[in-house]
Amino acid sequence: MSALKKFSVLWVLTSLPVIFAALLSPVNLGSDAALSEWIDRLSESISVSEQFVYTASFLTPILYIWYEKYINSSQDSFNKKLSQSLRELFNGYGTVVFTALLMILLTAAAFSALKTNPDSFKTTYLNLFLTKYSVLIYLFALYCWYLSLLDGIHAGDFVVATRNSEQMVSKGLAERLKFRGDSE
Repeated sequence: MSALKKFSVLWVLTSLPVIFAALLSPVNLGSDAALSEWIDRLSESISVSEQFVYTASFLTPILYIWYEKYINSSQDSFNKKLSQSLRELFNGYGTVVFTALLMILLTAAAFSALKTNPDSFKTTYLNLFLTKYSVLIYLFALYCWYLSLLDGIHAGDFVVATRNSEQMVSKGLAERLKFRGDSE
């Protein structure tokens, strides 16, 4: 619950530029669909440039956690550590890290292209992809950010704390089942 509260407050604060951009957009006063138009404006407020800023902000913590815990340790060889570390985490962590790295690279390339040659970039498939799926990219970045906040809540290691909790529950259940079997 602590991570959710922290995430919510930080999310609102970091999203204020997008929210204000949508709030300060002109309103069609004669329309009954003002709310849906505002939601459309909110979606349009997350441009390719903002996506880079948000993905760089929200995705880098999870990549750093992966680097810090599983790449930068001074144990066995790199390949052995990498394969062990990905197996120790929740299912799909490797996919999350790979997708986060890909999103950072794509948005960085798009941001650079916009700054150096905006007219030609606007006609590319990358611009179309990042524009069409801007909300999904933003939500994925938020998910990664939330995962990094969860990791920091439990003494810096969410996965280990969760595993320990699961093991305690499993052990308690096994003992109850053993007791039931012995008493019958």
